[in-house]
Amino acid sequence: MTKSRERFLDYLRDVYDHCHTHLIEQGKKRDQILTFYIVLLSFVLTNLNSLEKDFLGHSTVLIVYILLILIGWIVLNSLSDLRSWHTQYLGSIYVLNWVFANEQRFKTNDNLVNKINYLMTQQINDTRRQVASRDNLIVKTSKYIHNYLFSSTDNSIYTAVILLTALPVWGICGYLKMSLLWSEFCFIVYLTFAIRYFEHKLREKLCKAEKYDTWILSFDYNGFLKNNNGLVK
Repeated sequence: MTKSRERFLDYLRDVYDHCHTHLIEQGKKRDQILTFYIVLLSFVLTNLNSLEKDFLGHSTVLIVYILLILIGWIVLNSLSDLRSWHTQYLGSIYVLNWVFANEQRFKTNDNLVNKINYLMTQQINDTRRQVASRDNLIVKTSKYIHNYLFSSTDNSIYTAVILLTALPVWGICGYLKMSLLWSEFCFIVYLTFAIRYFEHKLREKLCKAEKYDTWILSFDYNGFLKNNNGLVK
């Protein structure tokens, strides 16, 4: 093994270690965000009477419910961003594992770099696509729930947060003194919209993250180091 190849592999091992560290950090950040929202939701819902007395009166309840929904949307957006970064770091680790096992097949570092760049833009996971079928609504719904909403631990957690953001909607219906039937209708409409919208945005970000030529294993940095000055040769 040449010295340049050895230096290059040492560099990739260092990148691997950083990816592993950041992958763990993404999980910690996710847990912190989840804890924040659950604690906030629990505190507010158990202290509504005190908030109503101490602040703007009865209208405070409506404002608090709306804020809880908006904060829930921010939390969902943050979780999807963290999942996107998680996918990039995990994809980099997959590629580096392949490189360490197959680096002998490449004569030059340039050939190895080109292979890395190719692998980073390929879709690693078997992303399920919706295919037109003649299934009835119940079967389609059950497949959607199984394939998307609860297909993994991360997806189940994300779906659970969507359900949590729907709780203040029920509170708003109670504040407006809606009948039980109208309350259930509003709750179902919101929940259906939230699931379809946020799950779509999540899948969109994950698909982009899988095929994104991430900077983590970029050796050109948008062309600024195009000539490289022999860095990886």
